[in-house]
Amino acid sequence: MDGWKTGPEGSPCWLEIPARGSIDDLKTFYSSLFPSWTFFADPSGAPVAHFHDTMGVYGGIVGVPGDLKPSPQELGLGTTVNWAVGDLDKAAAKVIELGGSKALDKTPVGTIGSFMQFRDPHGNRFALFQKA
Repeated sequence: MDGWKTGPEGSPCWLEIPARGSIDDLKTFYSSLFPSWTFFADPSGAPVAHFHDTMGVYGGIVGVPGDLKPSPQELGLGTTVNWAVGDLDKAAAKVIELGGSKALDKTPVGTIGSFMQFRDPHGNRFALFQKA
């Protein structure tokens, strides 16, 4: 991953999205939802579709063993990544169109904006946030 730089200590440096099945399915889902994401194959041939966004955040859609049981990713448990969008309602419709599902209705965050939570086609929970 030439050019990969991390921020200062405590900065996010890697986001991992588990793929339970086809990595390409999730690659299509996320690249359709976020056209600015660039994907590239793992140089070692590992089952990973690496990505980075325009802000330099790196991550990967990582193939997991088929016998690894998924967690329910219940609301309120674990860490939730919030992705910025310009139009929350439009992005929410795109998530559903691409095979994702809504996990939490639109929720205002004081006067700063609103968010919604979703599950991608493999069940991974994430949120979309629109600034007011």
